[in-house]
Amino acid sequence: MKKTTIAGIEVFLEESERYIQVNDADENAMNALREELDRDYPAYTLVFCYHNTEPPAACLESVHAVLADDCVELRLFPENLTAHTGIIPERVSEARFAEFAAFHDRHNPDLYWTSRRIARDLSRWGIFTVRTDGRLAGYIVLAVWDPLQAEIFCLFARTAAQKEALLRTAAAYAFGLGIPQVLLMADTLADHEEAASAAGFRPTGGFYKGYIREGIEEGPVPYDE
Repeated sequence: MKKTTIAGIEVFLEESERYIQVNDADENAMNALREELDRDYPAYTLVFCYHNTEPPAACLESVHAVLADDCVELRLFPENLTAHTGIIPERVSEARFAEFAAFHDRHNPDLYWTSRRIARDLSRWGIFTVRTDGRLAGYIVLAVWDPLQAEIFCLFARTAAQKEALLRTAAAYAFGLGIPQVLLMADTLADHEEAASAAGFRPTGGFYKGYIREGIEEGPVPYDE
């Protein structure tokens, strides 16, 4: 994505994907953006991200953006990582990436980091999976490109035990690379907090909320007055 400005507001734009991300836009910024987004970008998916900032709910509702992520910030340091308890996830290799890619895209179709984007440089990621009866049942996607912190971008599993195992394995991998901490924005909608706490993550008081408005192929976006 590239940085640009719309109505004087800095946004992140990816034209090939028809995708715009707006960070921490208050009521004034939202009001400034509305007309140009309606006129010039009706077919774009709009994502409004709020980091430790309460979103302007009425403005977001008026542009038909709906809550997609409601997360609390958790961090893990090496001394707090708990021991493995049975389930040992396996790391996804390039040879088995296609299997993971199909599973990931099916279970998280709205995530910006699609398998296609991840595949551009697998060295930037630590991806681990768990299986039930030989079939994929869960996975975790860890970004390791920042030497100061690794970040978990996606966690999917059907049981708390699977989630805990994936979190422990991903964190251990990051610490093995010399990265000093792991960040998880734990999705309260997906009930990740309990498993993260069991793995040793601790809350920082930070939070994140994300809203999305899908693009409309024809005609203007039906903004409410």
